[in-house]
Amino acid sequence: MSKKSAATIFVVTMLVLCTFVLCACVNTAPPEEQMPTSHKISIVDDDVFADFYTIDADYSIVGAGKTVTVTVDTWGFLSVDKVYANDTVCTPTADGKYTFEMLDEDVSVKATFKVNVITALDDGMTWRDAEALAQPTTLSGGIYVDFGSESIQNTVYANQEGYSTMYYAKVFSTNQDVVPDEAIRRIEPQTGNNGAYAVSALISFDVTKVSSGKTILVFVDTDNDRAISIELNVVA
Repeated sequence: MSKKSAATIFVVTMLVLCTFVLCACVNTAPPEEQMPTSHKISIVDDDVFADFYTIDADYSIVGAGKTVTVTVDTWGFLSVDKVYANDTVCTPTADGKYTFEMLDEDVSVKATFKVNVITALDDGMTWRDAEALAQPTTLSGGIYVDFGSESIQNTVYANQEGYSTMYYAKVFSTNQDVVPDEAIRRIEPQTGNNGAYAVSALISFDVTKVSSGKTILVFVDTDNDRAISIELNVVA
C-alpha cells in the first residue's frame, strides 16, 4: 500500500471516529426527559414576629415541578395563617408542614400569622386581674404580669425616654393604631426576696399616645422563652 493511500485511510478513519464521539455527546433525550432548570428558594421573615417562629424549606435550589415542603414552628401565642411561595398559597399537609410545586422561577417563601389570646400558662405566668382587663380600660394604671414559678433575671436598661425597663422582657401590641410601640413607656420589674430576679412586672403606658379600639397585647419573657397575650378594649 502506498503512503498516500495509507494517509487517506487514516484521515477517513479519524473523521468517522470524531463524528461518532460528537454524536455520543449530543443529548438526544426528548425535552420532557431533560433536567428542569433549577431555581433558588429564599425565606422572607415577618417584620413583627420574626423572633417567635422558624421557617425552613427542604430545598434551597431545586428544579421546576419538584414538590417542596416548608416547615413552620411557632411560639404558642402564634398560629400560622397562610404560607406563600411567591403569590401561590402553599398546601397544609400536616401540623406545621406545607407544600408547593416549585415554579419555573426563583421563589420567596413567607408566612402570615394570627395571634392567639393566652392569658395564663401552666407554670403560673398570668395577667393579673385578667377579668377586669377584659372590660374597657384606659391603661392609666398600667398592667401587671405575674411570672409564676419561673422568675426573670432582674436586669434593666434605660430606654429612649430614660426609663429603666426590663432587659429580658418585651411587650408589643398587634394594633399599632391603638397602642403603638412608643406608647409602651416601660416594663418595671417587681422583685421578691431575691432581688436578682423579678417575680412580676408592671407595664406602664403613655396614655396620651393611645387611641380607642381593640388590640392584643403580648408579653414576651425572653429569659425563659415563653409569652402570654390578652385582648384589650382600650378607651382613650
